[in-house]
Amino acid sequence: MAYETYEEKQRTIADPSDEGGASLRPLRDAVFRHRFLFLALTCYWAWQLSFFQSPLAVLPVDGMSPVPLSALLLLGASLLTYLFVYREDARMASWAARRRYLVLIGVCMAGGTAAQGLSPLASGPAGAILCDGGSAAMGVGAALFVVEAGRVFAQLGPRLALLLGVASIFSGVVLLLGASLAPWCGRIVLLALAALAAVVFLRGARRPFPKKRFYAWGLEEKVRFPVKLALTCFVQGVALGLMSLLSGEAGAGYAGEMSLLSALAFALGAMLIFATAGTFKMDFNHLLYQLGFSLMGLGFLAHVCLPGNAMAASFLFAVAHCYVYVLMTCICSYFSNCLKCSPGWIVSLTTLCMVAGQMLAAILAAAPCTVASSVPVAVSGAMAFLMPTVALLLLSNDNPVSGWGAIRPGARKEDGEGALFAKIASDYGLTARETEVTEYLARGRNKRVISQELGLAEETVKTHMGNVYRKLLVHSQQELIDLVEAERDARDR
Repeated sequence: MAYETYEEKQRTIADPSDEGGASLRPLRDAVFRHRFLFLALTCYWAWQLSFFQSPLAVLPVDGMSPVPLSALLLLGASLLTYLFVYREDARMASWAARRRYLVLIGVCMAGGTAAQGLSPLASGPAGAILCDGGSAAMGVGAALFVVEAGRVFAQLGPRLALLLGVASIFSGVVLLLGASLAPWCGRIVLLALAALAAVVFLRGARRPFPKKRFYAWGLEEKVRFPVKLALTCFVQGVALGLMSLLSGEAGAGYAGEMSLLSALAFALGAMLIFATAGTFKMDFNHLLYQLGFSLMGLGFLAHVCLPGNAMAASFLFAVAHCYVYVLMTCICSYFSNCLKCSPGWIVSLTTLCMVAGQMLAAILAAAPCTVASSVPVAVSGAMAFLMPTVALLLLSNDNPVSGWGAIRPGARKEDGEGALFAKIASDYGLTARETEVTEYLARGRNKRVISQELGLAEETVKTHMGNVYRKLLVHSQQELIDLVEAERDARDR
């Protein structure tokens, strides 16, 4: 199907209910063109949803009893790994370029899964060592995998991060539901194989990119600490940890069912973000705070209004957490692709803050006589109020331009315009030269001026202009200017 105008394409993408399935075309194209990354993320989500990243990740065994040591070790190992990557970004990038680095990640993920799966078969200290050691290994492997996936998203941009994130979560849930039909030992084997497959496919996903450019991306750029983004992730992690604690009573004796319910909630969250990202004319900044945080607050409100059905509150919160998690992936891709920030640095920072918040809540759960375990309704009520309040405080039209505080005020205009055209190039597949031509055209320059500025023959500029018009689905310079203005308005809205 060929689109006649830019507006027609935008309407098609924005309306998921469009007959004929045209709205799914970008999703299908993204999956087909980047199938190795899609398969890697599919296997990763099937593995990951079985152990953490959901409100039921640190589910106590008996009601509101303390969180198991294995869950704390999993979170702690992940936290320390992200901290090390954040502090040693350049060193980690050089290590990641080595052949055996992905092998290490696969051993940690698959080996940890096997160890934890075998722990019930061992008695005494051996079982505890297998369970705790396996949990720690999985925490390390998951953290390193997320950082390496972030390096690929740095090359693809936020739009593809959204599409591939949505598609892989949905397919990962389907894969997990299929694995759940197997007996316990078979399920562990399948999950271990999924972890290995994720690493193998990730190797294929990063193969098309020039090795030197891929691992050196953003290392020369120095940005300030994005305080607002870090606080956003920390609040998300605290909310996740508290909901994990509050869900304990509902899930006592139903851990398997609750795990599958959480996976279904993630699938619904992926579908919801795919629908709202196009239906509402809002950027990631507004989707995150106006919709994502509000949905998380509704999860806590449901816990207050439905005290006898905490499982429903956990389901709603899991939908919201998936929604916010995918948005944070897109924002990290925006940082690394459009603001030229190091993907290892921004991914490790944001996930570190989220895991730190989750870890704090888990420690509170493990402590005796915590407020959360004593008055769960009061905690839920407080969080239902705090989530939209925090969102209101953090929401600002300046966030995308300032990089949530990462860009110095004096450099915002220049860097903001550069990020705008980088986003357009990412969304429409423009080459570096075509992006330069687009910038000149958006400023009203003609073919002769562009030829002089870039030192190119006019016929060469004409060829680039034709490619730009074709990719952006415009027919004139004025339509291109209108498109850029629409992108700028969407960013600043």
